[in-house]
Amino acid sequence: APAHEPIQIVVTGGHTVPTTIAFSPQTKLVLVNHDPFPPRLYVVGDNSFKEMETSSGGSRDWTAPGTGKYEFRDHLTPTLRFYVVIDPGVVDVVYPGHNGAFAFRSLASGDYFLKAYFDGKEVGSVQAVAKGGTVELREPLTLTEGK
Repeated sequence: APAHEPIQIVVTGGHTVPTTIAFSPQTKLVLVNHDPFPPRLYVVGDNSFKEMETSSGGSRDWTAPGTGKYEFRDHLTPTLRFYVVIDPGVVDVVYPGHNGAFAFRSLASGDYFLKAYFDGKEVGSVQAVAKGGTVELREPLTLTEGK
């Protein structure tokens, strides 16, 4: 899949929204700080996003150097962390609403696979989806280790 439009991650209340995201390579990630304190975010084990302060209202950009899973952390607040999964097969990114429903709006004709991620890991079973079709997830997505 080609790169997506820039994706925004918001730092607020000492955490990020969302906490895990998957997208295609070469997509720009924009981290925006809405907290009054300046987090010192960095990527664990990777020098592509070195620790640096982001002022309140400020932002930083990042583009992954390759496919894989990246863990972002804050040097000052250990509980502030989120995951980015870079996968060349990601065609679109959506989030469920308050009622749990979600929809893909701009897919070309074809068959697709629905994948869900939590804590930087793929969860649940992969669901085959035909363009224009509806899939009802009858079983909850399991979020435990090893599933």
